[in-house]
Amino acid sequence: MLALLCSSAAYNVAVTGATGRTGRLVVDSLLKSGHSVTALVRDGDKAASVLPAAVACRELDLATAGAEEMRTACAGADKLIWCATGFTDAGELIDVRGMKELVPGAIAATGETPAVVMLSSAGVTRPAWDDAKKARLIGCSDIPIIRLNPGGILGKKCEAEQALRESGVPYCVVRPTGLKFEGWPQGRPFLSQGDVAVGRCNAVDLAETLVGVLGEAAAAGKTFELFTLAGYPPPSSLSPALERLSADAAGPLPEAANQREG
Repeated sequence: MLALLCSSAAYNVAVTGATGRTGRLVVDSLLKSGHSVTALVRDGDKAASVLPAAVACRELDLATAGAEEMRTACAGADKLIWCATGFTDAGELIDVRGMKELVPGAIAATGETPAVVMLSSAGVTRPAWDDAKKARLIGCSDIPIIRLNPGGILGKKCEAEQALRESGVPYCVVRPTGLKFEGWPQGRPFLSQGDVAVGRCNAVDLAETLVGVLGEAAAAGKTFELFTLAGYPPPSSLSPALERLSADAAGPLPEAANQREG
């Protein structure tokens, strides 16, 4: 499997949103890859009922916790995969709160690989495109999630991404296209930049990619979209595709340079 081939180092990985559908797949992929898992969960009883016994569960409400509580919950962890989302009682997106208040200082960054891997979403920049760009790229802009954008969630996820970039923490942001837990088989993960990707992303492929980039120096400081090309085998390594992607520090890609790599 892809996650087994991408990283030879074993980490203790903290996972937010670990009891959600994607989070549980991430936990399974981490364990299969030889990593230890610290699940940051709001409900310890639920976590005990849905997560493997090998997972260390620490209760933490991301909607109300402070930075010190986050550091305590992440004690001993080498890496963090952020799979949580949702809103606080005050209507703040947990992703934004997390990237601004909780993630900085939670993980001691070492080496050249990402310390934090953030699960975001394709399409986060598209509501802010001007009318000319939306018309030029109508296949990307005129899709249900972009038209509906409930609660302005896409722009808020974009804000959360930027907060992580500005935090100084080595990171990687992964933006899946339409996520499918059923009805779309595993295949070859394709990586692209420029936020123009459309299509379907198998949830297991997403989980394995989130885990796979942990040990990849070429993933650090980069944001990419991800979709699954069904019917093709996974690559033996993510490294070649990651190495061809541009670092966020280089600035927005010109449209002509948008890349797609398998």
